[in-house]
Amino acid sequence: MEKRASAKVAWQDICLPKSEGGLGLRDFVIWNKALNLRPLWLLLAGSESLWVAWNTEHRLKSTNVWAAEVQSNTSWIWKNLMNL
Repeated sequence: MEKRASAKVAWQDICLPKSEGGLGLRDFVIWNKALNLRPLWLLLAGSESLWVAWNTEHRLKSTNVWAAEVQSNTSWIWKNLMNL
């Protein structure tokens, strides 16, 4: 069985800008959170998109985003949005 080697460089160091000695890669955890905030922003801003209208009618009903309960049978996308 092969022995796994540990990482030689920390991910935080790789994500540094090239001018600071990193490779200039994005930190995907932060990038993912930033991308997930857009739908949440659309809900809060009251966008007129079909997605916002459907979620407001079916998931939020008479409550708001901050007070909405996450049910066990809801989609993983909605769970992630509510856990941001």
